[in-house]
Amino acid sequence: TKEGTHSSPVIIFGMWNTMMGSGLLAVPWGFQQSGAVLGLTMILLVCIVCCYTCWLVWVNSAEFPDFSDTCRYHLGKVAGHTCWAASILVLVGAILAYDNLMSDSLYSIIQGVRVYSGADADAPVP
Repeated sequence: TKEGTHSSPVIIFGMWNTMMGSGLLAVPWGFQQSGAVLGLTMILLVCIVCCYTCWLVWVNSAEFPDFSDTCRYHLGKVAGHTCWAASILVLVGAILAYDNLMSDSLYSIIQGVRVYSGADADAPVP
């Protein structure tokens, strides 16, 4: 690739990483709400759409350093800014989900240490 550009596989694996991160949080809830047959059907449909999207990115973004640049070139300035803003929102969502998971884990660890040390586990954590 040219200096300062990413290859299409880098862009695709970045998108895949983002989709997997949010999917790991949403898929169990979706299966619970829809059932196994409808859940598997929806996963197959989404898989086909994602593969087609990755193919479009592969074909159309070979000479661009960033996906927002690809959107800006093919769809206009507003689309480039929208893509950039969506990327930031996904990052903020991932940070919030990570913070929530870590705070729940920390609370459980503190409660476990309090129980193990013989302190009153029902007392409020300062």
